[in-house]
Amino acid sequence: MRFVCLTILTLFFFEASAQNVSQVVEKVVERTIDAEGLNFLDLRSEKAEVFISRGEPGKISIKLIFTASYRDKSVAELEMRFHKYAFGSKGNIFFLQQTYLFRDVKKVYSKLTARIELIIPPGMDVSAFGEYADFTLHEGSGSNDFRMRFGKLTLDKITGATIANTKYSDIEINKCTGKINIVATRGDILIKVTSPITTGNIRKVGSDQILDAENFQIQNISGSITIENVEP
Repeated sequence: MRFVCLTILTLFFFEASAQNVSQVVEKVVERTIDAEGLNFLDLRSEKAEVFISRGEPGKISIKLIFTASYRDKSVAELEMRFHKYAFGSKGNIFFLQQTYLFRDVKKVYSKLTARIELIIPPGMDVSAFGEYADFTLHEGSGSNDFRMRFGKLTLDKITGATIANTKYSDIEINKCTGKINIVATRGDILIKVTSPITTGNIRKVGSDQILDAENFQIQNISGSITIENVEP
């Protein structure tokens, strides 16, 4: 009898564990856009990972990956509808917007994630606004303007001018040679440079840190600035 009870308990454990395993539903949207006459990217994102890199002139490649995960797959499939996006062009602007629509919804059961991968022309200007979003911009000679709250901004080998205004967002700057002007609030900034800059270039004003050196003009309000010299 003891053996029978143990078997029943073991079966119950495995059944309960199986019910707690998340079922993942994924939706992928891929497009290639003719960018002839388009020289400006207007991007708005919420709670997503965004990766922007440079490719061929005259072409924009888009890949959007949306997921919903929950132990009941039918619930995850139903709640995929909360993912919303739109993209298109107007004049010389290519726009992409991604968000979530929870109108009249009291509770969402699924874990929702979004990932945006963009490959844009080398000299296209970028304007991006994000909330709880992580932006990564790789290379490019165009000008860039970021406005962020709660997330992380990564600038990698950027030769164009960049302006950023962030709140509660960490920033990593890697081997960028373009002019960078940042006003940040309550975030940590890591700057990796190949031309030596010392921590002596950082001024402290109260709880703020200010860097004014070569191509960097950075004010971090109630945050830190760290400089790391790396190999070219």
